[in-house]
Amino acid sequence: MRFELKSLADPETNRIGTVILSVLGNGVVLVICFRRRRKIVGSELLCVNLAVVDFLCCICFYPLSILSSFSHVWLGSHATCVYYGLGCFIFGLCGMFTIAAISVIRYIKTCYATWLEGANIHLVCVATWITAAVWSSFPLFGWGEYVPEPYGISCTVAWRRYHTSMTDAVYVICSFSCFVLVPVLLIVVSQCKILLKIYRFSRTLSTKGIHINLRRAEKHLSVVRHSKWKKACIVKEYSTAYNK
Repeated sequence: MRFELKSLADPETNRIGTVILSVLGNGVVLVICFRRRRKIVGSELLCVNLAVVDFLCCICFYPLSILSSFSHVWLGSHATCVYYGLGCFIFGLCGMFTIAAISVIRYIKTCYATWLEGANIHLVCVATWITAAVWSSFPLFGWGEYVPEPYGISCTVAWRRYHTSMTDAVYVICSFSCFVLVPVLLIVVSQCKILLKIYRFSRTLSTKGIHINLRRAEKHLSVVRHSKWKKACIVKEYSTAYNK
């Protein structure tokens, strides 16, 4: 029993399970979007783009990492290492850019009531792929390098060589600041602005609701007072007539 629990907690098993769930989930999204492709609005194309990124990354690159994780060493050659590092970096940047674009577009819709057309969304998708592909290809020409990670089960940019090479240091700093830090800041700022807009809007509605309720209460009290005044006048007239 202990052996079964330990085997289920192995990193290799977790990787396989993650890949299977990702392929199934993103595959279902792509099938649904393909069936209703004529009804897809512009902003939904970014979600489709994100699903494509995750689906292709799981199909084309993760199997190499899974096979290497069983041997605890990179099984491929330098060419496969470059292939894996380049592909994962392209898809990773594209996914990051897509999430940032979704956040910014939702912020524009929520705070400025402006909807982007389908052509603009297509342009955003193309720009994310081109930017990610161009920046990820620089290590192929000597600016940066794709090397195996310390654990030897995958390949990525040589992040640890920033202190040994000036060119690698510049590439690592630019990659982190421009293509990781900036998108994360855009996502955080956009979501905070959306939450602030919703909070102010709900507060305005609640304030208007309080004023409306107060006006209704005042009208109700005035009607009640008027009716009581009428009853008092009628009773007074009857009492005066009776005394006469």
